[in-house]
Amino acid sequence: MLNSYNSHVEHYRNMIEANPQWSFADIYVDKGISGIQTDKQSSWL
Repeated sequence: MLNSYNSHVEHYRNMIEANPQWSFADIYVDKGISGIQTDKQSSWL
């Protein structure tokens, strides 16, 4: 899982940094639960 995470971060960081009109701000990780179980996301309710 960590290897997949690192690969995704590297891919998107490179893509963002290659575009002079974009600015890399930060990385957000939600542990993969927000798209599966909305009952664990009280801010959605």
